[in-house]
Amino acid sequence: MCTQQPFPIGSDLEGADGVRAITDSMRVTVAVNNLGLPAVAVPVGVANGLPQGVQVIGPRYREDLCLDAGEAIEMNREFQGYLTHYGETQKVALEILERLAAREAEKA
Repeated sequence: MCTQQPFPIGSDLEGADGVRAITDSMRVTVAVNNLGLPAVAVPVGVANGLPQGVQVIGPRYREDLCLDAGEAIEMNREFQGYLTHYGETQKVALEILERLAAREAEKA
């Protein structure tokens, strides 16, 4: 998942600054991959004409938690259709993750 809007086609051919900007926009993805952490990205709609998503990053060897969270996000009615504001996406995703954490705590 990128942290910035999509870069223009050909910006990687504009020299070191263009490549640096692309690399910087993917810093979360690169860090998670380098650390070997499981993650899942779930599309949640469109805002301002751009696709929006939630990335869930879990602790090592806990792919199951990421997949459970991804499924919960997909099944939540508030994510079916289009969201118009990033804050809505973030708020609902955090609520879902809190419910999953509480469920895990009850199991322990």
